[in-house]
Amino acid sequence: MKLLTVFATTSDVLLAEKVGANLGGEVVALPEELEAGCGMAYLVEIESIEKLKDFFILHNIRFENIYQIKNDNILLN
Repeated sequence: MKLLTVFATTSDVLLAEKVGANLGGEVVALPEELEAGCGMAYLVEIESIEKLKDFFILHNIRFENIYQIKNDNILLN
Protein backbone atom coordinates (compact mmCIF):
# COMPACT_ATOMS: atom_id res chain seq x y z
CA MET A 1 0.00 0.00 0.00
CA LYS A 2 1.44 3.37 -1.02
CA LEU A 3 0.91 6.04 1.66
CA LEU A 4 1.52 9.79 1.66
CA THR A 5 1.92 11.51 5.03
CA VAL A 6 1.60 15.28 5.46
CA PHE A 7 3.14 17.26 8.29
CA ALA A 8 2.76 20.65 9.96
CA THR A 9 6.47 21.40 9.96
CA THR A 10 9.50 20.76 7.80
CA SER A 11 11.38 19.40 10.81
CA ASP A 12 8.73 16.69 11.28
CA VAL A 13 8.93 15.49 7.68
CA LEU A 14 12.73 15.48 7.81
CA LEU A 15 12.63 13.50 11.06
CA ALA A 16 10.30 10.98 9.40
CA GLU A 17 12.78 10.63 6.53
CA LYS A 18 15.75 10.20 8.87
CA VAL A 19 14.17 7.80 11.36
CA GLY A 20 12.29 5.94 8.63
CA ALA A 21 15.31 5.39 6.38
CA ASN A 22 14.89 1.62 6.69
CA LEU A 23 11.26 1.90 5.47
CA GLY A 24 12.43 3.01 2.03
CA GLY A 25 10.30 6.15 1.97
CA GLU A 26 11.15 9.50 0.46
CA VAL A 27 10.33 13.16 0.95
CA VAL A 28 8.28 14.56 -1.94
CA ALA A 29 6.64 17.87 -2.77
CA LEU A 30 3.15 18.24 -1.34
CA PRO A 31 0.61 17.56 -4.12
CA GLU A 32 -1.36 20.68 -5.03
CA GLU A 33 -4.70 19.08 -4.10
CA LEU A 34 -3.59 18.78 -0.46
CA GLU A 35 -2.95 21.42 2.17
CA ALA A 36 -0.59 21.17 5.10
CA GLY A 37 1.59 23.44 7.19
CA CYS A 38 4.65 22.10 5.40
CA GLY A 39 5.13 22.01 1.62
CA MET A 40 6.59 18.52 1.73
CA ALA A 41 5.22 15.03 2.37
CA TYR A 42 6.61 11.57 3.10
CA LEU A 43 5.81 8.85 0.57
CA VAL A 44 6.31 5.20 1.53
CA GLU A 45 5.12 1.75 0.53
CA ILE A 46 4.07 -0.17 3.67
CA GLU A 47 1.58 -2.88 4.65
CA SER A 48 -1.03 -0.69 6.38
CA ILE A 49 -1.91 2.78 7.61
CA GLU A 50 -1.94 1.42 11.17
CA LYS A 51 1.65 0.18 10.88
CA LEU A 52 2.80 3.60 9.66
CA LYS A 53 0.86 5.42 12.40
CA ASP A 54 2.39 3.10 15.03
CA PHE A 55 5.86 3.83 13.63
CA PHE A 56 5.31 7.59 13.89
CA ILE A 57 3.90 7.32 17.42
CA LEU A 58 6.78 5.10 18.55
CA HIS A 59 9.30 7.68 17.32
CA ASN A 60 7.33 10.75 18.49
CA ILE A 61 6.89 12.06 14.94
CA ARG A 62 3.91 14.41 14.63
CA PHE A 63 1.91 14.19 11.41
CA GLU A 64 -1.26 15.86 10.16
CA ASN A 65 -2.76 13.13 8.00
CA ILE A 66 -2.01 9.97 6.02
CA TYR A 67 -3.49 9.40 2.57
CA GLN A 68 -3.53 6.26 0.46
CA ILE A 69 -2.28 6.54 -3.12
CA LYS A 70 -4.03 4.17 -5.52
CA ASN A 71 -3.51 4.20 -9.29
CA ASP A 72 -1.66 7.53 -8.90
CA ASN A 73 -4.74 9.08 -7.26
CA ILE A 74 -4.90 10.37 -3.70
CA LEU A 75 -7.75 8.81 -1.76
CA LEU A 76 -9.01 11.58 0.51
CA ASN A 77 -10.30 10.69 3.97
